[in-house]
Amino acid sequence: HLIEGNRRGRDRHALIAPAHVEGLRPGTLIEAGSLLLALAANRLGVSTHPLISNTHIEAQAPWIATGKQSPTEYYLAHGADHNIDPHPWVSTQYYFWRNPELAGQVRCPLVHFLAVGQEQGRQAHRFFDTDAYDAAYLKADGGGSPLVHYARHGAGRFLATLPQDAGLQRLTEKTVRAQFRLEAQEKPKADGKGRIASAA
Repeated sequence: HLIEGNRRGRDRHALIAPAHVEGLRPGTLIEAGSLLLALAANRLGVSTHPLISNTHIEAQAPWIATGKQSPTEYYLAHGADHNIDPHPWVSTQYYFWRNPELAGQVRCPLVHFLAVGQEQGRQAHRFFDTDAYDAAYLKADGGGSPLVHYARHGAGRFLATLPQDAGLQRLTEKTVRAQFRLEAQEKPKADGKGRIASAA
């Protein structure tokens, strides 16, 4: 891994995704050295996985922003003990509440969820139904991780995270599209001298 670990598709840890890091920090995959070494030295400066949010972790544990540990390392080492959520759509407390048999056995709820939990139908957040999302958006395309898909694509497309009536879903999507069109049309326009023209 230290020699070829940066290659796309060679993720050596569930929470270190070279393709994700490359998308946030272009050139990472061609740099000399390993993502693991850069992570260990806290040199990445970006999240290491779609379900790891550095800013979300640092908001819950602000002392790590000045330390030598990256947010990913901190979450891996202390996430369960300190009740840290790695991403807004992953709740450590909820995962253990829904799966009390895992408490004391699972060191990192997100790693467990990605490795086996999602396949077992476990939920990482109370407002995200993994099975319903998979059935609605992924099964026809061959599957995948519902929560990772949502973080990468679904949120930007306003896909439903809980089961909804099909008519309600269409209405929601139509309303969101109309709202964005209206906001784009209502942007204030400058008058040519750098001043915003008055609406009245």
